[in-house]
Order: sequence, then structure tokens, then C-alpha cells
Amino acid sequence: MRKTKNGKIHVIVDPNADFGKIRHRWPFFKEELSRQAGEAFTHFISKEFSVEACVREAMRAGAKTVVVFGGDSALHFAVNCLMQYPESDRPNLGVFSSSVYAQGFFNSLAPESIAMSQAARMELAVRMVAHGRPSAIDLGIAKFETEPGASQQRYFINLASYGISPKIIEALPDMDHALHSGLSFIAASAKALLQYRAAKISVKAKEKIIFPKQAIFNFFVANGSFGPAAMRSSPAADLCDGKLDCLILPDAPVAEWMMEM
Repeated sequence: MRKTKNGKIHVIVDPNADFGKIRHRWPFFKEELSRQAGEAFTHFISKEFSVEACVREAMRAGAKTVVVFGGDSALHFAVNCLMQYPESDRPNLGVFSSSVYAQGFFNSLAPESIAMSQAARMELAVRMVAHGRPSAIDLGIAKFETEPGASQQRYFINLASYGISPKIIEALPDMDHALHSGLSFIAASAKALLQYRAAKISVKAKEKIIFPKQAIFNFFVANGSFGPAAMRSSPAADLCDGKLDCLILPDAPVAEWMMEM
């Protein structure tokens, strides 16, 4: 951890996110944040220092705002770690992803404006972190069994999924998932596709079966409108409407999904 001037804001940096681009963009964010709010505590994710370790260190230091500067994996682990603390102790959560640099904001948490230069988007994002008023959003929770009688749960902001998605995670090298680059995910996706055997599911809502049991490629429960690889998989989903959208991708030959990738 690098101690600087502003003890209220803590930034967790995932240097490998977005094919390593976050590593190169961090100095610009740091400079803008320092200009607007004074320098913050910074925590860098590494093989030796996990996202959860960064969050716990920020909490011990009395963080009022925790900013995740990275990708979906870092955000996921940070949220699940923060939810272990009492609500009264949780800091505000800020998210700064590569989508801020894109021509559009491919992120459900980003501002809606796209007719802005990269520098203007950076300035706006930092201003929201430093001076913006926090607003409440919905948080999904997924409960599942890893084996008979052994249940777990995970919180999610954007989406939860079942089918090919967990197989991709399993195909990743044995290390902190928040450290994987885009190339790792592409390789894992190809490997998982070649080995995948369609899962069979049925979907029930309010005790009524809305999707009879059949083979699927993937099943998404979306809280936000964007999914993997900045795909707007559930355009009607809204982080603040108290509802979850479901998206089912039907089973299809591997060759077809390889073409889609």
C-alpha cells in the first residue's frame, strides 16, 4: 500500500485488466484524482496480494470510498468482500473501468454521455468519485450448491450465469482470477467450448415454471444491461428497478458459437 494525502478514498488497481491497459492508464487517473481530491491510498492487486486483501486493508484504514480501477473480476471479488461487513461500516463503492476510454460507455455503471473526449470522460469519472453524491443500486444474490448439502452464495452487480460461463472460469490457470488478462479469458473460452457438454435447466419464477427443462448453452440472470466482453446482453435490465432479467442462450453446435466469438 502506498500512503499519500487523502485517507478517505482508497483505489484498488487491477493492473492486468483489459489486456494490461489499466496498468498504463492508472498514472493518468492518479494524476486527475490528485488534482481534484488530493492523492488517495492505492492498493495494487498481485499474485501475493488479492482483491480481498486490498479491501480488508482499506477497511482497516477507515476508507469512506473504495474505487475499483479494473475489470469485472476485481469488482466481483471486491463487492463480495465488502458485503461481509455490517451495512453501517461499508464505504461507498466507485467503479472505473476501461469503458470510460471507449467511444461508448460499455458499462451499466458508467455515465450515459458518449459525445465526449477521453480526457473529458476521465475528468467526469474522477469528479464523480471525488465529489459526486452516492446513489443506491440493486445487488443480486445467487445461492447454489457446490455439492449435495454444501451451499454457497455470491453477490453480483451485473449478472450471474450458468452453463458455459463457469466452465470458462474453471479453464483459467490456477491463480487469482482478478489477475487474468483478456488473452487468458480468450484461451480459456476456446478450451471450454471444445469440452463443453450442454447443461439442462428449467426456470421457475414465483413457483411457476417459465422455461421447461431443456439443454442450454448459457443462462444469464441480469441485474445490469451489459454482460461479458461489453455485450449488451440484456438491454432492458436496470440496476435500480428491483428486478432481474433472464436471458437463455439455446444449445447449438460448438462451431456456431466459435464463429460468434
